[in-house]
Amino acid sequence: MGGPLDYSILEPVALRSRYVTLTDALIYRLEGHDGWIPEYVVCLDKSGRPVAWLVRALWPILARTPGTDFAEGHISPLPRFRFVNIDREQWWGHTGGSEFGVIDVSKVPDDAIASLRRVFLPTADSPNAWLDGRRVLIVDEVKNTGDTLQIARGLFTRAFPTADVRTTHWMDPGSTRDRSGMRRTSEVPVWYRADIWQGRLVGNRLDPDNPRTTARNYEASLFLSTRPVAPDDRGRRLRHEVAQVAADVESGRLLARPCTDRDDWDRRVEVLYGFTDPRTFTAARKAQDDAE
Repeated sequence: MGGPLDYSILEPVALRSRYVTLTDALIYRLEGHDGWIPEYVVCLDKSGRPVAWLVRALWPILARTPGTDFAEGHISPLPRFRFVNIDREQWWGHTGGSEFGVIDVSKVPDDAIASLRRVFLPTADSPNAWLDGRRVLIVDEVKNTGDTLQIARGLFTRAFPTADVRTTHWMDPGSTRDRSGMRRTSEVPVWYRADIWQGRLVGNRLDPDNPRTTARNYEASLFLSTRPVAPDDRGRRLRHEVAQVAADVESGRLLARPCTDRDDWDRRVEVLYGFTDPRTFTAARKAQDDAE
């Protein structure tokens, strides 16, 4: 990528710093400090893709085996990442959903559950899926009502009854209610665009009637996203910027707080950025964030 990249999507610098902290919190969860280490991480398309890019780019820099000295560089194994297309609107009517929190995934037809299972079959006729008996963490990029993850967990629990399925969000900014009383997320990631498909290197949900859809993908089309035919320049740009964020953290050009759950917060700041006084680091980070 040559020299440092000029950012056009992940800006300003305060946003990049905060996104690193949010990603570090997810990395902390994946390291298994509570004794539960996911074997598979399933991100929800489309906006879950950049979250996966951030985790993968920052993993060798921030991830460590719990209980080891950060400076020794004992990097935890990275879980396997997979992607499915599940959103609240798609399944709201099928689950009898209501604004009072009623969601009943048992109402989803069996053929839809079979479609989800097919996404994770090694071969079309395999009796066993990759997720059977595994620890699975489903990640949504931003929390609003929490309904999407509730639906996703219910679908996965039905499709993979022997799996240990848990959920989390990358961003939880809180919500407000508009004049109609509808709950709206206070903030969304900068790559979230409801008006265009570009920007995440995948398109909308797979069209089973498209001639390019394979027979196997046809059977799993309820949960798969399209691969863009036209180049997704915005998505490519975002992926390059994610890689640059990781390079900036590693080189010390971008100061970012470790997540607050870490008990080696001071040690990480010292090793990553050379600050032995947390107050000096905080002042330098705030000066960085106010510079743009």
